[in-house]
Order: sequence, then structure tokens, then C-alpha cells
Amino acid sequence: MSPQLKEVLRNIDQLSTPEQLKIIRHITDRLQRQESDQPKHRWLDLAGTVPYPLFGDDAQA
Repeated sequence: MSPQLKEVLRNIDQLSTPEQLKIIRHITDRLQRQESDQPKHRWLDLAGTVPYPLFGDDAQA
């Protein structure tokens, strides 16, 4: 654990419960925004990206 993180956690321990809950909300909101900013991949986006046959073997052989 980094010294910065240890200090942040020590500081959080000194806050009141409502202030700690505000920190939790802030972090949760931030993580949700980061997740929604990332592009979503669908299986159909990968269709046709691999050459046939994939491993050089024909399934019928």
C-alpha cells in the first residue's frame, strides 16, 4: 500500500459518517462515469475478423 493511500485512509477514518458516505458516493459516481465512457464491444463486432479456416483445418475434413 502506498504512503499516499495510507494517509488518505487515515484521514477518512477521522471524518464523520456523513462525510465518509459522501466520499463513497463520489467514488461510486466517478467509477460509473468511467465505465459508461468505455466503448461496449458486442460479439457481432468481431464477426468476420478472423480468416477462414481459423487454424488452417477445414471442419469437413
